[in-house]
Amino acid sequence: MFLFLFLFFASAEENVLVRMHSAEQEVEISSKDLTLSGTDINASHVAIRYANGWQVLYDNKLQKLAKFKVLHFTFSEAKILGADYYKEVRLVYNSRRKGIDVIYPLAMSTYLKGVLPAEMPASWPLEALKAQAIASKSYVISQRKEKADLPFDVDASVMDQVFNKKLYKALTKKLQSKVNQAIAESENFYLSSQGDILKAYFHSHCGGHTENPTKVWRAKESWQGLKDPYCNKISLSKWEYSSSPKHVAQALAKDFSETKGVITKIVAGKRNLSGRLDQVYFFLKDGRIRRWKTQDLRQALGFANVKSTQMQVHMADEKIHFVGKGYGHGVGMCQHGAKKMARLGKTHEEILAFYYPAAQLKKLSSNTKYLALEIK
Repeated sequence: MFLFLFLFFASAEENVLVRMHSAEQEVEISSKDLTLSGTDINASHVAIRYANGWQVLYDNKLQKLAKFKVLHFTFSEAKILGADYYKEVRLVYNSRRKGIDVIYPLAMSTYLKGVLPAEMPASWPLEALKAQAIASKSYVISQRKEKADLPFDVDASVMDQVFNKKLYKALTKKLQSKVNQAIAESENFYLSSQGDILKAYFHSHCGGHTENPTKVWRAKESWQGLKDPYCNKISLSKWEYSSSPKHVAQALAKDFSETKGVITKIVAGKRNLSGRLDQVYFFLKDGRIRRWKTQDLRQALGFANVKSTQMQVHMADEKIHFVGKGYGHGVGMCQHGAKKMARLGKTHEEILAFYYPAAQLKKLSSNTKYLALEIK
């Protein structure tokens, strides 16, 4: 597998390596001018599998490429797993998940065009979009450093930040121009903390109080959450979700890798300084007691269902009810709060200073960019 070395001297448009798909059993690629680097394969359609080495089927021929660790395809335009790709793509075998990862190298500006409208509506104020662009850029560069031993920088999903190039293409020309402006006017800026790139987490809305990252992940960064007067009065932050005890018990058993039990009682654990619930205790009929971390609970039941850990939970009428406010993990910039600040006339500098008080907004010069060098 390739390793990546990070230097502090490079060009502005170093590619972001985006993992578009993970653990696919087969990947089909169609293109008018498809070429597989390092081979004589030139075809309009290929099907790729991995079984003790790469197997590439094209023109009714099967070619095995055991010596290749990464398959690097180039083209002008291609269709891969139903989506359009341009220029190049890399396929890497994911030995842990036993499938093929699809890695898409993109220039930072191109990557941000797919991130901004996916993470923040393009109709929102320009200053909020600029703040989002800088936060997203700082996040991906930080991830690039942390994942130096992996063949990709970020996932194209909520596991990192959502990248969806179709959303940008679907925008009106006016909104595309607005997104482009936000990216261009924030191009040379990033967030720094303690002499390093800040991993600038963000979320939809905090419900009135942001969170310490160490309460959500095993994060190296740590800062106290803060009261957010800009998000506090957003009515859409309130939510409810109900599920059957059987469904929750199944999710609990899967998360703990054990047999399913029957839930008889639920007790909420302690709350942290931001008012969020850290864990919930589930009592099972067979005597087991399981302390379920609320972030794990959210992931198991669906982030779109249990929208935040700022919640209450109880059993009634043969249902388990979750009632809360806010949407997302609550760490870093609250996007709805940023929108409100921008509408009140705040600049993107002021927005970022409020949500990342320990960070500094810094300007990149032409020779202070990050670069990833491949070492074979």
